[in-house]
Amino acid sequence: MASNYAGSKATELCKDIEILSQTFERIVDRKDAIIKSLSQDLTEAEEQYQLALRSHLQNIDHLVENQSSRISSLHREYTEELERLKEEYSKERNKMIKSHEFECNDLQDIMFAMEQEYNERKTEALHEFQSQKRRDKKQEPGRETCVADAIGGSSGGTLEAVPGGFKTVQQHH
Repeated sequence: MASNYAGSKATELCKDIEILSQTFERIVDRKDAIIKSLSQDLTEAEEQYQLALRSHLQNIDHLVENQSSRISSLHREYTEELERLKEEYSKERNKMIKSHEFECNDLQDIMFAMEQEYNERKTEALHEFQSQKRRDKKQEPGRETCVADAIGGSSGGTLEAVPGGFKTVQQHH
């Protein structure tokens, strides 16, 4: 009986081991299937990541290219505008310089004309004075000293025409 019991127990244990072994095999197969599925998901996710990364890098390259093109265009426009402004400034400056030179020449011409007119009037006034002095000398000898003194001169001095009248210049012998 003991041997029967031990034999039945051994058979029962063998069946349990067989059941446990089959259960273990099923669990291992399921775990392998899950691992394979997860590995495949991971491979697909890696492929999607690489695809998204390539797309992202292409988009970044495209944006960089667009921005470079835009910056080049803006720089070209800036350079063109700068050259236009320089040219405009240069023209305006040259125009102002020419205008200034023209006005300076005009002023010099006016000053020269005024000096000539002044010298002519001075000469006329001096001639007029000397003529008057000679007439006065002929009419009344000795009166020329009085006329010169009355005008502000003194005997022996010379009258010189100045703007607004005459001035006496002392002659030193």
